[in-house]
Amino acid sequence: MKNNKKRRPGFTLVEMVVVIGILGILSGLGFMKFGEVQQSAKLNSDYVAASSIAMATNLALQDNKLTNQNIEDGKIMEKLIESNYLSIIPKPQSDNTKPFSIDIKDDNVSVKIGDKEFYPRTEVEPKPEDETKE
Repeated sequence: MKNNKKRRPGFTLVEMVVVIGILGILSGLGFMKFGEVQQSAKLNSDYVAASSIAMATNLALQDNKLTNQNIEDGKIMEKLIESNYLSIIPKPQSDNTKPFSIDIKDDNVSVKIGDKEFYPRTEVEPKPEDETKE
C-alpha cells in the first residue's frame, strides 16, 4: 500500500520553537550589551560636564571672579552662573543622588561626584583591540 498523504510545505513546530529560542538568546545578549553602552554613555557625559565645570572654574580664577570667600562657602557653582561662566548647574547622569563638587587647591581644579574624581580624568578607558590585525 502506498502512503497517499501529501506533505505540506512549511515549517514544523519543532523548527519554529528552535528559531524562537535562538532569537530569544540573541535578544537577551543585545539587551545586556545595550545596558553596558547606556552606562558608558552616562559616565562619558559626566566626564564632559566635569571638564566644562573645570574649564569655567579655571577661567573665573584667571579673571579673579572667584574669591576665597566663594571657595570657602562652597558657592562656586552659583558664582560661576552669576558670572556667566556656566548657564546651568549640570546634573550628574551616572549617579543622580549626588551633585558635582569642585575642589580648588593651589590653582588646581578637581571635579568630583561623591568620592569619584571626574576631572582631571585619571582612569583611561581601554581601547578595543584592532580586530583586523592577526
